[in-house]
Amino acid sequence: MPQSWPSRILRDGIFVILGLFIVLLFLNVRIPRPESKGDAQPVLRTMTMRVGERSLTVEVAETPAEHQRGLSFRPSLGPDQGMLFIFSSPQPQRFWMYGMQFSIDMIFLRDGVVVDYEENVPPPSATQNNPAVVTSLEDADMVLEISAGQAKELGIAIGTEVEME
Repeated sequence: MPQSWPSRILRDGIFVILGLFIVLLFLNVRIPRPESKGDAQPVLRTMTMRVGERSLTVEVAETPAEHQRGLSFRPSLGPDQGMLFIFSSPQPQRFWMYGMQFSIDMIFLRDGVVVDYEENVPPPSATQNNPAVVTSLEDADMVLEISAGQAKELGIAIGTEVEME
């Protein structure tokens, strides 16, 4: 039995709306994440750390949300600045470089002593689908991220003591 013209119009209208929705969905597959819009970084407490004769001013990331955000989407770090990630217990620490804009040195600490470090960890390139992942070889309860090259300047080595003020 043939459909009446009002039911055909309704059916065709539903198909048109559904088609437009699908087209819009495919056009907007890459919805920007909030942090990629250049949002202001959250304000974290700061503290001073001493490595040898040098003092560093570090932001302290203590919560899982702060750990996840880290230095992502920041353009750089100033001289003698960094971010200190504090964890509740020593364990292998795994970091990925999602959203990083610059290279860093990562220093893994346990009880204020360097147990591992990785120098010149690069940010992801424009063509890189999966950012670099860095995992400590030893259990660590803190991770210090500083600008690339500073670990060498500070004389960082396994066993170097770092003081928190």
